[in-house]
Amino acid sequence: MNRIQKFAVFYLAALLFLGWGIAIGKYNVFPYSILAGIKNFVVGDPAEINVSFVDRLMNDFAGKPTRNLKRWKPRDGREYQQVAIPGASSSRGPARIYQNDRSMPGHRLVVGIFDFDEGLHGAILLDEHGNVVHKWVLHELGLDWEVSHPETNKILLGVHPLSDGSLIFTFINGASIQRFDSSGNRVWATEGYFNHSVVSDGLGNVWSVGPGNFTGFSKIDIETGDVEQEVTFESIMKSNPELDILGIRQDDSNREWIDQGGGRWHPNDADPLLPELAEHFPQFSVGDLLISLRSLNLVFVVDPNSHEIKWWRVGLVRRQHDPDWQPDGSITIFDNNMHREPSRIVKVDPKDLAHKVIFDGTDENLYTRNSGNHQMLPNGNILMTVSQQGRVVEVTPDGEVAFEFLNTYDADEDTALPVMECIYLPEGFFDFKEF
Repeated sequence: MNRIQKFAVFYLAALLFLGWGIAIGKYNVFPYSILAGIKNFVVGDPAEINVSFVDRLMNDFAGKPTRNLKRWKPRDGREYQQVAIPGASSSRGPARIYQNDRSMPGHRLVVGIFDFDEGLHGAILLDEHGNVVHKWVLHELGLDWEVSHPETNKILLGVHPLSDGSLIFTFINGASIQRFDSSGNRVWATEGYFNHSVVSDGLGNVWSVGPGNFTGFSKIDIETGDVEQEVTFESIMKSNPELDILGIRQDDSNREWIDQGGGRWHPNDADPLLPELAEHFPQFSVGDLLISLRSLNLVFVVDPNSHEIKWWRVGLVRRQHDPDWQPDGSITIFDNNMHREPSRIVKVDPKDLAHKVIFDGTDENLYTRNSGNHQMLPNGNILMTVSQQGRVVEVTPDGEVAFEFLNTYDADEDTALPVMECIYLPEGFFDFKEF
């Protein structure tokens, strides 16, 4: 082979590898998934703030939940009681609880990462005195389909309790929506990328984000796990051509969607209007969905059947979660207030758009960049989940802290594990035997 032939072979090989490289990036051909996995591991998830390469190694290969450990700082002068987490691994310490006589009597279901011997994720039930009276270990092990992420790289987010003690739940980075009974046995599982929220419609179903990759929402039968209805954002856009609030993240130059920084929409809640609340919202109908799109700072109400947008508000909050219907005809929202701090609870009247901050987290240093939710309690208190601080905080109408839960991992190192959700439940909600 002469010099010209060698050069030609080299040139053709270079063109082949260049073309292959372009195809890998554009069409995701082999070995795209391998390279993407390596890159994601080295760079880390954008949601993992200050998680080092060593922390990711410890998490994925040594079993210590270092991807999720957060710094915590107990309030000076507040007397916390230690609470043992039943079945917790020996590597974690007790949780901490503060409570006074202004807290709402009843049970609290706390959902998050607890590092049980049997698995990382689950829920604990606290009685009105702060004692753990039941626990659930929740996972995706043993499903009949492929699960791409290991248990160490998932976040339990979206849980709905039923009176028989079973829980319906989803994972971020998961591949299912499932129902486990009070003993932690799988009742049913439905395949799909369901995530972020599981909310009852009061009519035998729950709504969750999924089953696609942030493309819409699904209504799922509580008893069977069957998907009864899907509402996609494409269908909502087509049904509301005169109202283009969902197209904000579309690039005008090439019509491509901007998916970085939380995705084009990043839906994180779909809250159906319950029959018992409908009389307080005459402008809406039973089953209308109150939807939160984090990437657009947008909260809106849509008819799940006609896909008509009936009300919307953008820019009132920043990277929000968990908008809720309230009995006084208002809507309350957990405002993460990303990049600005602190996190807040905002109340808006959908009739005239009047709004106000009903709790500001400044004094409590209350801030979670991602996740978080809230619940307005019957006595007027506000129960808030501050996920990235590993905290649950309940405040009175005048701002006094009446209850606080810290999911402490290592008190000596000032670390805690995330709490993804806390749900207040009245005494007697469950009809199963606790511990």
